[in-house]
Amino acid sequence: MININAKMFRPTETVAPEIVFAVEQQPNAEHLAWQEVIDKKISEAKIQKTKIRLEDLIEDHLLQLPNQESQEHIKFICNNTGKSNFKQKMEELKSLI
Repeated sequence: MININAKMFRPTETVAPEIVFAVEQQPNAEHLAWQEVIDKKISEAKIQKTKIRLEDLIEDHLLQLPNQESQEHIKFICNNTGKSNFKQKMEELKSLI
């Protein structure tokens, strides 16, 4: 038989130690700028009651696409790459970039 009133079976109140992290991360300025752009796009979509794609959110208008000829050449290289010529095609792509 178990004695419920016994001292060793009584739960004790313990206070968990507070965990404090010594290193605080500073927000990245570029990350914050991107977050503002994304938030702006989302709020515009809400106001206009339109759907927005993830691609539209992360699209960077500062990037410049290569000319059409280079794009076609890159597609051609990628479509004709196999196990036997992978290293050669990789070098061709490096030379384009």
